[in-house]
Amino acid sequence: MTPLNILHEAHRHGLRLSIIGDKLAVEPVNRCPASFLPVLREHKTALLRLLALPPDQRTWLHVCRQVLDGEFDGADRSTIGSVTIGLRPLEAAGVAEAVVAMERLKTNRPDTHAQ
Repeated sequence: MTPLNILHEAHRHGLRLSIIGDKLAVEPVNRCPASFLPVLREHKTALLRLLALPPDQRTWLHVCRQVLDGEFDGADRSTIGSVTIGLRPLEAAGVAEAVVAMERLKTNRPDTHAQ
């Protein structure tokens, strides 16, 4: 399970993950399934890195997931360029999913030499 998948799973359970000092906070804690706690502990460092992103970069996490799910396959050059610009800060921050998404965008870029 990737950190991005974990954030989606937390949301599905109605949980809000946040940073308090150097700790990962889970609210409301009573909604957190016992089986999910070890997952959160295992991926704490990566989750803290994602949650520490500025809000304008965090919004691109959803787009990252869309790219990985193939929703931008076959998109036009302009769209690919815009998404690439939006994901670049996540890639620079070392978000693993963004690195993979950027590679997918490169390999699915429309042929610029077509007539």
